[in-house]
Amino acid sequence: MIGVVQITDPTLDAVNAIPVVGEPLAWGLGFAMLLLVVFTDSWARSLVTVAHEGGHMAMAVLTFRGHRGFTLKDGGGGATELIRYHWSVSDLLTTFAGYPTPCLLGLGGAAAIGHGNAWAVVWASLFLLIWSFFQAANALANVVTLLAVIGVGWAALAGTAYVHAAVAVGMVWWMLIGGVYYSTIALSRGDRSDAHLLASRTLIPRIVWHAAWAAIGIACLVAGARHMLVR
Repeated sequence: MIGVVQITDPTLDAVNAIPVVGEPLAWGLGFAMLLLVVFTDSWARSLVTVAHEGGHMAMAVLTFRGHRGFTLKDGGGGATELIRYHWSVSDLLTTFAGYPTPCLLGLGGAAAIGHGNAWAVVWASLFLLIWSFFQAANALANVVTLLAVIGVGWAALAGTAYVHAAVAVGMVWWMLIGGVYYSTIALSRGDRSDAHLLASRTLIPRIVWHAAWAAIGIACLVAGARHMLVR
């Protein structure tokens, strides 16, 4: 007979034991992040833009295009420099991927928290932020990602179990609410926007791309909120 030895991590267990779903922590931080996104605009947008540009970079790598990093601009906007730029299915996917990425990250984090794994959300956030820091191609992008790494890193390494849980919930709401806000109300509609590039190369009107991103964002927010708020 083979015995199974279960090894547990006290820190992990303590973090995941913090009640989150349907609790004041989830409701309160959700409301706080809504206020943050709506009223601070460019400040709150910066981290959402990091996730947005991360989506472009990740899809570029997955479709064998490559990239030279991303930049952030004053006002919260950003850009990713791709390698071997030419129109193809790869470019279509890479251009489309930006807006859904924060929403999908938020949904994944909400699902993890809903299943009692807030600890994993904190460490996944830290890993992605460190990766983003090394992809940053201008000073503002370096500063934003470094500050985020320091904040989340402190919470991961030195914070209490409650701080871990709060950071996990806050990051998830930030991505969910920020993602849907910037893919609907505050969506970029300029001549150099993602929708403009897609419309100019596929003949599919911008409004269709706008609607697709809005639908993904709203669906992720609703599903994520159910994970976080409904027991």
